[in-house]
Amino acid sequence: MRVRIASLAVFLLCAARGPFALAQGNLRASPTGGRSVLMGGTGVALGRDAAAPFLNPATVARIDDTGVAFSSNFYSFTTTQFTGFHQPGPVDTAQFGALKLPETDLSRGRIDGLPSTLCLFLKLGSRAASPASDGHPAGRQKIAACLGNVERQLFDATGQGYTGNSGSLHTAQALSIARRWNRLFVGPTYSVYATDRLAVGASLYVMSTTASSTWSVDTVSYGGPESASASGFDTSFNAYSIDLGGLFGLIYHLDGHQIVGLSVSAPSLHVLGAYKSTATIGQFAPSPSETLTTATGGFISTPPMRVSAGLGAEMGRLRIEVDASLWLPVQPFARSETQVSQTSLVGNVATLRGYNQVMDVDATTIVDTSLGLEWFLNPSWSLLGGASTDWSALDALPQSPPPGTVAETRLHRLSVSFGVGMHGVASELLLGTELSYGWGQSIAVDPYVDPPRLALVDEHAFGVVVVVAGRTSLAVVRETLSRVIGTQP
Repeated sequence: MRVRIASLAVFLLCAARGPFALAQGNLRASPTGGRSVLMGGTGVALGRDAAAPFLNPATVARIDDTGVAFSSNFYSFTTTQFTGFHQPGPVDTAQFGALKLPETDLSRGRIDGLPSTLCLFLKLGSRAASPASDGHPAGRQKIAACLGNVERQLFDATGQGYTGNSGSLHTAQALSIARRWNRLFVGPTYSVYATDRLAVGASLYVMSTTASSTWSVDTVSYGGPESASASGFDTSFNAYSIDLGGLFGLIYHLDGHQIVGLSVSAPSLHVLGAYKSTATIGQFAPSPSETLTTATGGFISTPPMRVSAGLGAEMGRLRIEVDASLWLPVQPFARSETQVSQTSLVGNVATLRGYNQVMDVDATTIVDTSLGLEWFLNPSWSLLGGASTDWSALDALPQSPPPGTVAETRLHRLSVSFGVGMHGVASELLLGTELSYGWGQSIAVDPYVDPPRLALVDEHAFGVVVVVAGRTSLAVVRETLSRVIGTQP
């Protein structure tokens, strides 16, 4: 009865999943598979959940039977603090004097709850699906159809206000910020045991990258050494890139307990993309001036190439794995090529000009590592835990970022995770949490220069993700539904 209830819960959670909704330069920012994330993001060698097609497609051959696997971070909380956000850079002392505003940090919390991966696994041919079924897995074939939200970043601080005094100067500010980065992978995976010890696999993806951002920062200051001043910084952009990519992998059984895994991603092929942006930046008082800019053109953003290696061991009740991933930049990380129309107004004189602009966001080589383990208390219950690094692949942000840049934050993260697994016949349910701490830099608007411009501030973030994940076979789903329907009057 417990197995049937767990199986029905897994099926209902899969069926009730919501639309995909974190991260820019953070290549492990979104949980991809319940077991994987609770074991520190490992899975290159021992993967057997919805993360397998995205970490090492060869491990799909190890997944038992035909079934559905899902991962869902139904509840997540992230708090972010920006140091000196309301006074981020140098000050025009002739206008504002020795400005030193109090309590200029900005803190924001966000609650989010969206699924991240969904996979359907099917076996091919008549070979048994379980590696332990006959001791000779050679010839076993599996295919999978998956979609995974592997990178995402959401942040908003809308409807915010700030007031502060510095000597005789009084400042009032109204701001609204919303930014979003999302990368979705969709595609098939194939895996086969070429021999009893060697399995190979490949995943092909359509990658959809979307990015958008809106900044509205209006500031009024008065009471300083000069007359009152007012400025506005209003920018926005939206962009998308469609690309094709692939991932190839293998696993090799060193002996009856140890497995080594290796996966390599192929250079992606850009299909199409678009970028649009607007910017209205001006000083309204004491000397009015304003620049209005619109830009439209193409956009491309492809993930760096990845080479991952993992070593896992299954020893009685214990499963343990350590992975390392080398990310090799394929320049640029993101690029916009646009035609720009710019109108400048100084006093009563307007000037119009047009030009072409290319903006690049470059990447750097990084190595991420992860460690995970699972301890079976008995055949029905297990404890999981792990830790991982997630260094940002972006180059250091420029000190004066241009308006419309897609690189608005550069954050490094450390994560730890733990959870519990409930196992039945051809089904399992995993519950747990991932805790993360991030640090780095983000952009902010400096309104105390003429004209206002972007500057850098320090950023710190703490996140909690509650993971609900599992898998079940289609046979169990059919049996469970037939029993439930059969009990209806």
